[in-house]
Amino acid sequence: MLRALTLFALCVPVLLFSQVHYVKLKSFPPKWERIEVAFIISEILDRRVDTTNIGYALTGVGNKLKVAKFKKSLHAELKRTVDELVLYKEGVKDSIVLLVREFNVSELDNIGRLNALVDCYKKQGEDLYKMKSLDLYKEYRGIDVTRYHSEAVIRTMKDLLGEIITLLESYQGQEADRISRVELLRQPRPSFVIDTATQLKKGVYRSYVEFIANDPGIKDVDIRIAEEGASVLKHKQVEITGAEGKAVDLKENPGFWGFSDGAHVYLNLTPLLNYDFYSKLEKIVEYSPFKAPPARTNGQGAIIGGILGGAIGGAIAGAAGVPGSNAYVYKPREQKVLNLSLRLLWDIIKEDEELVKELREEKKRDHPNTKVEYLKRFYERRGGTD
Repeated sequence: MLRALTLFALCVPVLLFSQVHYVKLKSFPPKWERIEVAFIISEILDRRVDTTNIGYALTGVGNKLKVAKFKKSLHAELKRTVDELVLYKEGVKDSIVLLVREFNVSELDNIGRLNALVDCYKKQGEDLYKMKSLDLYKEYRGIDVTRYHSEAVIRTMKDLLGEIITLLESYQGQEADRISRVELLRQPRPSFVIDTATQLKKGVYRSYVEFIANDPGIKDVDIRIAEEGASVLKHKQVEITGAEGKAVDLKENPGFWGFSDGAHVYLNLTPLLNYDFYSKLEKIVEYSPFKAPPARTNGQGAIIGGILGGAIGGAIAGAAGVPGSNAYVYKPREQKVLNLSLRLLWDIIKEDEELVKELREEKKRDHPNTKVEYLKRFYERRGGTD
């Protein structure tokens, strides 16, 4: 899909995304192939961080980066999809409410991805009973992968319906799962709560939403890191064991955002750079520095915020080097990943005249390690705040 070798030297400004690609849902199955269900989806609540966009797409001969959107609201598009996928059995008795916490599409090279995080509630009177939080992931490939986003959305919703059928077969409402619809609607949308003073909770983040809330979706894990304190780790250097000794492999779950060992946050680079590595956020601040291998892509090397959680942000590009040699910054609140160029570093630290002077005199100021170190020092001199 990415035909031209075009590496950005600097971060791509947001105005690059002024054009829009609409994901048009089509190719629904004929009536005889639909799923028979004994429930209705009565409501779909949108609780995403960004309720406007659903990710990004690379389109046309020039592989232009475009914001991906639905023509209508998320509720309207997904409800229509459900109605096209199901045949209702006689005597429908169960009513299901879906709360969508994450739903986004993204592209890198010839690979498309769809990440969704949906809480499923069974409605009984005015009360809702949370059955399960479903993590749904689709990966699809093609020369023009953009056109497969529609099919991925439909297949994801089909998987969701199958999961609900299975849940209803054995679910018994527990008091601990009960919440009123009013209480559910009053719950605030996800917001960024992690800062330098926050005690990180250990576990695996299935999504950006879980990261910003400091609430890993997979808790009670044992995490063993072969090289403590390393900035870049191969997947095989990290062992994550969950309940009953079952391994949690982020390589097998490439849609997972990352993990925390309780002291640091590590990004999963599989969806980010197509590499089986983790990168440690050196400091969680406005511009959080991290090091990573160069982007393994034969095209624009665009790494978009949508991969990390749904909102469209900046982009980065690979450069020649060895694993761990490239420096980047992640902007948590805006879900942007940017190449930590020397120009960007100057712009960030410009208020600190003493540090700027030191950097000017630094002989290796363009080295990734130097840039990361100066950015860390900048925030430390400000008291670690952003």
